[in-house]
Amino acid sequence: MVAGTVGAYIHTHGRIGVLVEVNCQTDFVAKGEEFQQLVKDIAMQIAASPNVE
Repeated sequence: MVAGTVGAYIHTHGRIGVLVEVNCQTDFVAKGEEFQQLVKDIAMQIAASPNVE
């Protein structure tokens, strides 16, 4: 069984938006606070990347 979550980040002025899917082994992990924060942090890092178009 594969579980995971989708995170979203939209920059303040709405010019950059990111959707990211991160998978894990169990839904127990996917629902955890640390995993949810990880997904948010990844989305924010992608938005902050200078290579985002």
